[in-house]
Amino acid sequence: MKTVQIFQRSRLNDQFSSLRIDFELYECDVDKALEEAKPAIMILDQYFNELNELDGSNVIIYGSWARGTSVYGISDLNIAYELPQKTTERLTNLQFGGPIGIIIIVNNLLLRKFQNVTSNLAEGTIAAKFSVNLMVSLRPCLRFPEIGLTYANGQRGGTWRSFDPQLCVDAFQKLDPVVRDNLIRICRAARLWKKYFSAPISGILIDVLAFEFIQKSPYRAKSIRYFDCLLRDFFHFLANVDREQDIWRVKFSNETIRRIGHFEDYALQAYLISQQAIDCFAAKQERASISLWSRILGPDYNE
Repeated sequence: MKTVQIFQRSRLNDQFSSLRIDFELYECDVDKALEEAKPAIMILDQYFNELNELDGSNVIIYGSWARGTSVYGISDLNIAYELPQKTTERLTNLQFGGPIGIIIIVNNLLLRKFQNVTSNLAEGTIAAKFSVNLMVSLRPCLRFPEIGLTYANGQRGGTWRSFDPQLCVDAFQKLDPVVRDNLIRICRAARLWKKYFSAPISGILIDVLAFEFIQKSPYRAKSIRYFDCLLRDFFHFLANVDREQDIWRVKFSNETIRRIGHFEDYALQAYLISQQAIDCFAAKQERASISLWSRILGPDYNE
C-alpha cells in the first residue's frame, strides 16, 4: 500500500480537529455515566436490602469503558453487579432458578421502571436505555471461592461462566504508552465508522481485532502524524478478515465472542475512501481530504 507522511503535527491536528476526532475529547466520564446509571443500581440494592441480604453492593465497570476505547453516545456502559453472598448460596441451591432465574429477576426488576429493557442470555446481561446518549448493560455476577467472579450464561439450560474484568485492562496497560494511545484512537475511530456505516460488528470485536492488528503495524509506535495511515491500514485489515471465521477468543480475557454479521465490505469501502483522503491531503487538497474523512466518520465531522 502507498504510504504518505503528511504535514507537521500542528497541521494534522488542525485537520483532525475540524473533523472533531481529537480523541481525547471523547474520553468518557465514568463518574458521570455511573450517576446516570445509578437508578438501576439502586433498584437492585433496594431489592436485596428488602431480602436482608445486601452486604454492600459491588459495582465493576468493564468492557470498552474500562479499556478506554468507548465513545460516549455510541458505546454501552457495561456494569458488573456482584450479588450478595447470601444470594450466592441460595442460587447455588437453585432456589432462584439458577443462572436463568437471576437474569429473569434482574430483567423484571428493571422493567418496573424502565422501558425497552432487553436481556442477552448468551452474555448474561440486561440492557436498558437510561438517557438519550447512554445505554447501560448490567451483568449480575456471583463470586465463588474456587473460580472467582462468574456470570450467568443463560443458554443451554444455564451455566456460570468465569469472568475476570481486570484482564482486559491489564492487557492494555502492559502495552507501550504510544502503542496503547494509537490502539485506543483506532478503536474509537472504528466505532464512529461502525455507527455511520451501520457496519455489523460489535465493539468488543473491534477491540479484539485492533489489538491483533496493532502488534504488526509499522505505525504502531509512531506519533499522531501517522494516524491517518494507521487508520487506513486498520480498515484494510478488517476488509481481509476470514469471512468463514465466526468465533474469536478474546486475548485479553477468558471469553469468546461471535460475529454478528459480515463487516468486511464496509471496511473495504472505508479503506478506499481513507486512501483517497490521504492522497488529497498530500496534494494539499485539504478540504477534499476532510470531506472524505467525514464520509467515514460521519457527516457531523465536516467543517
